Amino acid sequence: MAKFNWNIKYNVDVIGAALIRFERHLEQQGFRPSSIDSYARHVQKYLEYAGTDRPSNSKLKVYMKSLFDRHLARSTLNNSAFAITAYHEMIGKKVEIPILARNETLPYYFTEYEIVRFFSVIRNLKHLRMFQVLFCACLRASESCASMMLIWT
Repeated sequence: MAKFNWNIKYNVDVIGAALIRFERHLEQQGFRPSSIDSYARHVQKYLEYAGTDRPSNSKLKVYMKSLFDRHLARSTLNNSAFAITAYHEMIGKKVEIPILARNETLPYYFTEYEIVRFFSVIRNLKHLRMFQVLFCACLRASESCASMMLIWT
């Protein structure tokens, strides 16, 4: 398994020109400016990895495997696949990159009993109120942690 080296040196002029062509191509296709920016970022990383503006299919496979090995989100992997596919279409090469299917499982919801039980074990009034606010605001775990860090610092 080849590890992705993010410090590879590349020919800036060739890749920069390819990215400009790619952005113009997407504009002509009617993509929104935010999509163009996103696609350009994904393709820039891909071209920097490949070291050329005309990467081979083997480079593409190794690059996509390196993204997958980094355990990126499904949407990030799919966005990279869409962007790289669009780039290869622009240069006249047809590539097939598998798109990851959407996860159709429902998220887990706490039962009323579990919620009552959770709040019943908190003895510190300040912590109880803090958790009640975070819970009622429907914050994710990462947002809750960030909020708590702001409170405690």
